[in-house]
Order: sequence, then C-alpha cells, then structure tokens
Amino acid sequence: MQVLLPEVYYKVLILISGFGSNVPVLIGSILFASLVLFFLKFRREGLLILLTPLSYFYSLLLKDVFKVARPFGGPDIHVRFAPDIYGFPSSHVIIYTVFFGYLLYLTFSLKENFNKVLLWLLRFIFIFFLLGVGLSRYELLYHSIWDVLGGYFFGAIYLFSLVYFSKPSKKGGKTYQKSAPK
Repeated sequence: MQVLLPEVYYKVLILISGFGSNVPVLIGSILFASLVLFFLKFRREGLLILLTPLSYFYSLLLKDVFKVARPFGGPDIHVRFAPDIYGFPSSHVIIYTVFFGYLLYLTFSLKENFNKVLLWLLRFIFIFFLLGVGLSRYELLYHSIWDVLGGYFFGAIYLFSLVYFSKPSKKGGKTYQKSAPK
C-alpha cells in the first residue's frame, strides 16, 4: 500500500495540474460553463466567465514585471504558447483561482432554485481544484511556495473584479436583479 499511495497521489497531482496545461480542455470547460449559465438565464455571469482566459495574459504580464526564475531554473514544459521561464506568480494558480473561484462564488450567489446536493458537489469539486492546483504546482516542483501564494493573491484580485461586475447595479434608486430561471 505504501508504494501505491505515492503513485496515486502523484497521478492526482498530474491530473489537477494537467487541466490547466491542456488548453483545449480548459477553453472547452470555460465555454461549457458559459453555455450552462446562458441556458439558466444568467447572461451576465455567462459573459463574465468568458473573461477568465484573460487571466493567463494577466499572469504573463505579472511574470514579466517580477521576473522571478522558477525554482529549478527550467521552463514549464507544459506551456503551449511560449516557454515559461518565470515562476512568480504561478499562472496555473491564477487561472484556477479565477475560473474555479468564480464558479464557487456563483454556487453561493445564484443558489435559488438549485438542488442543494448538486450545489454541494460542485462546491467540493471547485474547492478541490482551487486547493489542489497550489499543492500540485509546488509538489511537482514547478513552483516555490511563494510562486503559489503569489498566484492565489493576484488571482484573487482578478476574481474580485469579476465578482464586482457580477453584482446587480443600482440605477435611479432601483436595483436590477439577476435574471433568475423561471
């Protein structure tokens, strides 16, 4: 059992980290989430979730500002567009914080008319990926703990901007509610 556990643990870390490295799967997941939100009549949220891929370019901008090398100096071999030689902040952690964090937020803010068991299952999955990405990037030696913490910090800033724009706006003293399913 001792031999099996580390192997299973390692494969779970690869699975978690691999989601963010597989661009078609990541983009497909974002599009799927957007379509589901549109289908459920949450149009604003469906549009806002489409802004989550921009967090990748946000992370690249931050990496260029800080220019902190990866823990072992090598590029992240899973990056598809260009060699990613900088480690701070972790792009994976930023993207997961924005995408899964926004979905987690939605499970709490748009909970009327939804099955409670389904909501709790979704929350568990989103929290699993949110916490798992930091652990996987650190354990797989792609990032230092500071890279991961920086990813959570800068991802939270981006996430809070999405949450801010998700809130109903007030105009002329009247509050516009989110379009709820009928």
